[in-house]
Amino acid sequence: RNSTESTLAKKIVVASPTTWMVVTRLKFISESIPLFNRYLFPQAIGATLLISAAPFLILFLIPVESNTSKHQSLLKVLLSFASGGLLGDAFLHLIPHPFPISGGDHSHLMSVGLWVLAGIVVFLVVEKFVRHIKGGHSHGHGHSHGKCFGQKTVYINGSKDNIKVSGYLNLAADFTHNFTDGLAIGASFLVSPSVGLVTTVTILLHEVPHEIGDFAILVQSGCSKKKAMSLQLLTAVGAMAGTCCSLLAEGIGEAATAWILPFTAGGFIYIATVSVIPELLHDSKPVQSLLEILAILFGVVMMILIAEYE
Repeated sequence: RNSTESTLAKKIVVASPTTWMVVTRLKFISESIPLFNRYLFPQAIGATLLISAAPFLILFLIPVESNTSKHQSLLKVLLSFASGGLLGDAFLHLIPHPFPISGGDHSHLMSVGLWVLAGIVVFLVVEKFVRHIKGGHSHGHGHSHGKCFGQKTVYINGSKDNIKVSGYLNLAADFTHNFTDGLAIGASFLVSPSVGLVTTVTILLHEVPHEIGDFAILVQSGCSKKKAMSLQLLTAVGAMAGTCCSLLAEGIGEAATAWILPFTAGGFIYIATVSVIPELLHDSKPVQSLLEILAILFGVVMMILIAEYE
């Protein structure tokens, strides 16, 4: 038998030296990794899929199909919740997270603040650039164009089903946010499965209100319900990428989050204050305005509770 295996091995080496090297390397890794680590990738990837799929399924229950007058009242309440969640996430989670418990030195504090400002400026530059190359401009005075109400009805192209720039900016911010979630999941499973499970539950609770808010922003930007859900599902690629990077390169999470988190916070602040809140200032009756303010506060409170128990 040994002579047969030796002959087969020689044939493989002659036929494909690269393949034989890969097989040998994989065998070495398999034998050298502890048993619990062999299940590391399936566990971490499974957890990432869970936090991506669960909020997505909840969106089926939201009775908003598109940005029309029929759904405008509920949509504006959801937008209010989104703005509260975005600002709460930025100021209570993303910005404080890079700070060490001891407070850190002045240069580190400055770097976090600069990354937040960089996020705001970059998102502004991107929106102005897209508006410039498409020949778009802002429409004020409460006019309504296409599917969107209020200001900033600039579309990526000429179809009535197109999405405003703010919708794509929100997707970009959501992608980077999901990437950091993936980094956290991967790093936690490297510690132990139990730590990974706790981290997964925490991020899942955080993602549910966040995804609802993102859904409202996409619908307000001109998406149908189906398209908004499909686009949100694509951002799950960011979480998968973050998890894989964290598992394959231990320690990358801490280095990456030092700038990704505050940069994403800047993006969230820009979207909430420039793209979402201005939509809430148009033609709101007293009861509707009260509901919108309560929804903003509810979004902030949700982020407070999540930040407290993270």
